[in-house]
Amino acid sequence: MPSFTPQLPIAYGNHQEAISSPRLKGWHAHIYFNDLTEQTAQRVINDIALEITDLRQGQLHRKLVGPHPCWMSALF
Repeated sequence: MPSFTPQLPIAYGNHQEAISSPRLKGWHAHIYFNDLTEQTAQRVINDIALEITDLRQGQLHRKLVGPHPCWMSALF
């Protein structure tokens, strides 16, 4: 059976450089969910908050907001 070695995408290195860039002023992320996945989304947010202690969470939008394709919450 052939072996498989997982590898990070080539672009990953570029992301690492961007993260350490002095030009980086901040970041945010969106957690998308629907009525079936809302509890899972909240658990993911809680898990992230354990790792990023100064995490700020935006409102849980249970409606479409701006260009987002489904319900979401922003993390800062």
